[in-house]
Amino acid sequence: MSEDDYTVEVDVEPEDPEDKVPAYDEDSLNLVEEFSQSEQGKRYLKRISAKVAGDYKADWDASAPYRSKRKAEWKIFAGDLPPKDFPFEDAANPHIPIMLENLSRLCFRATGELFGDGQTILTAVPVGGDDSDVADAVTRHMNWQFTEQIPDFIRQMAHRGILTFFAHGDVVVHSYYDEELRMNRHEVLTCDNFVTPFMHVTTFPDFRDCPHYTKILRFYRHQLEARREQWFDVDKVLDKTNPSWDDEPDAPLAEAVGETQGISPETSDSDKKLGGQSAPYTLLWYEGWLRLPNQDKDRWCQVIQDEHSGCILSLMIHERANWQDKARHEQQTQEKMAFGQATAEHQQILAVHQEAQNRIAQTHGEIGDALKSGQMDGENAIGLANQVSAMEPPPPPPAPPPPNWMLKKLQEPDVETGLPPDPMSLEPDPIRREPVFLFTHGVCIEPLSGNLGLSYGQIQADLNRAANVALAQFTDAATLNNCSSYITSGLEFEDEFSLAPGTINKAKGAIGQELKNHIMPLTPGPASPQLKEVVQMCMETAQTSIQSPNVLSGEAGKSGETAKGLMGRIEQATKQLSVVTSKYADVLIQVGKNNAYLNSVFLPEEEMVSLLNTESQTYENVQITRALYERGYRFQLRADLRFATQVQKIEEADSIVQMVMQLPPLQMNAALAYTAIKQAFIARGRYDLVQLLGAAPPPQAAFPVPAPPLTPGPPGQPGAPPVGHPMPPGMPPSPQPNAPPPGGPPS
Repeated sequence: MSEDDYTVEVDVEPEDPEDKVPAYDEDSLNLVEEFSQSEQGKRYLKRISAKVAGDYKADWDASAPYRSKRKAEWKIFAGDLPPKDFPFEDAANPHIPIMLENLSRLCFRATGELFGDGQTILTAVPVGGDDSDVADAVTRHMNWQFTEQIPDFIRQMAHRGILTFFAHGDVVVHSYYDEELRMNRHEVLTCDNFVTPFMHVTTFPDFRDCPHYTKILRFYRHQLEARREQWFDVDKVLDKTNPSWDDEPDAPLAEAVGETQGISPETSDSDKKLGGQSAPYTLLWYEGWLRLPNQDKDRWCQVIQDEHSGCILSLMIHERANWQDKARHEQQTQEKMAFGQATAEHQQILAVHQEAQNRIAQTHGEIGDALKSGQMDGENAIGLANQVSAMEPPPPPPAPPPPNWMLKKLQEPDVETGLPPDPMSLEPDPIRREPVFLFTHGVCIEPLSGNLGLSYGQIQADLNRAANVALAQFTDAATLNNCSSYITSGLEFEDEFSLAPGTINKAKGAIGQELKNHIMPLTPGPASPQLKEVVQMCMETAQTSIQSPNVLSGEAGKSGETAKGLMGRIEQATKQLSVVTSKYADVLIQVGKNNAYLNSVFLPEEEMVSLLNTESQTYENVQITRALYERGYRFQLRADLRFATQVQKIEEADSIVQMVMQLPPLQMNAALAYTAIKQAFIARGRYDLVQLLGAAPPPQAAFPVPAPPLTPGPPGQPGAPPVGHPMPPGMPPSPQPNAPPPGGPPS
């Protein structure tokens, strides 16, 4: 079958060139207005709007069971149990806070270890050997941002983030610059406001292996009005959209929290009368690969769209120039300029040399003409010619070689002429642009498939639910046993029969044994003690499953247990906790990288900031510029993640001080002694004492290097000590050649 047999021809109406999208700036912060100027651009905006809405809808519907599970787990965590039905509607409804207790232990321990005293969270690692001062300034400035400039950073990352990480097993942090507050923000997202498509495997900490994802924004009217200058069609959304709490999408987790606290969202009539809205507008923050006009490949884009009307408020190519490739481009540009200057100088040297050659040739010609005409004899002509030849300049230097990157391009002939191109017409390769990924993803327990991590909260919720059911059954059985019922036959009472303390029921027509025969009590058996064993087993399993024993909550040591034994138990209990906490530390490090990128874009060109010196506990004025963050820095966590107690840290610091003070070689090192004492003060949290230590002495070797041994001999001979310099004390003399060994000759 030939190609013509299955090819369907479609009549395509040629597009009017005036309707096409003209060339646009790829660095523009919003392309909506430029695309709206042409018919082709408007069609592209409609396609993008449909794709964003379709991707979001498919991802949201597919993840509905996941949100339902998170809602049920929150109910268990908060102890919000459904009320009992008949016949136990007024009976006790106990709840065992297994999930709350165990997760709180883990979260609080991890928070205390990762964030410490809340002064230094991350440290920047120098990129090169000459970047130590710059890295120190970056470290101090970023920690100042985390602790002072961004008011909700600690609450977001240290409390919301860690709880979400352990309870849900999957945490997402969005880093962005808030135009309204003029600061960097790092927002922890939940399943109510972030969705991704299903993927077989995703392991990158920034979702770069995900084709797209969507964040749900809930903005009030004043927040939308504040973005009129940055976003397009804001007034159109405000006029045509009437938000309500009943609008899609639903938020099961938020509903669960509201039900637990007894709060429900309602729209106020007074807000409507005043022209305001108590319910927020729903916007979609979409990032993914899109094909834009005038492009030959998909580009990573950011789209902000109103969910109700489909209006695109913002569209941008969310890419940046790689800082390393930017440095390469700048270096190659400088090399081209240097090569052009060197080539011009070489051309000037060649011109001067050629001019000198022409003058010499002209002079030789004049001498020859004079010799022919008889104006000069042969001897004088030869002498003059030799003098002129001696004035010939040295040969010019070779032409400067082009840079290596230019040599590769010179090997490719011009397509039209087939000749090598002009070197000065060549340009360095354009700066490589790479997508910007500012969503950080971390998982508690690594999933073998998919992109949602497993959590300790799921394990705890199931065990907590089983314990609650067993305890409820025990309570219900005890309730029945305490409230016995009776069967009566053939008896009449003067008043209505009732069971209450001090109540007298008068029967008619029956006395004595006959009365007893007409009344039979129904007494259920006592509650099974095995139900209590089930509860205890669930509690023990919940603790051991995540290594959260009572010792982590300050439980007293066993009888006769030493302090080291208790520390050993705590260390074993925190083994699993230290590993999984290090995974959340990776999230913090990625957030630090994102914060550095935001600083490289949104920081002022130059500003003076008063930063805290954590050692001296004094504020110092430091000049911070945007250029400090243009280079990519690596960050590391300040915490050691050993989960050592303060008592243990103090003992370790004191033991080092004691070691320094007891060993004479270490006593001679003032810098080492200073550092040991300072760390002992820091372990106790006494920064005021650190400040009184003053400046640190200059560092020196820990052990003094001994002089090489000298061989004694006659003065002036090799190996003899110099005059006036005796042998070091305690240094045994070296044996002389042919000298008997110590103790005399061998027998």
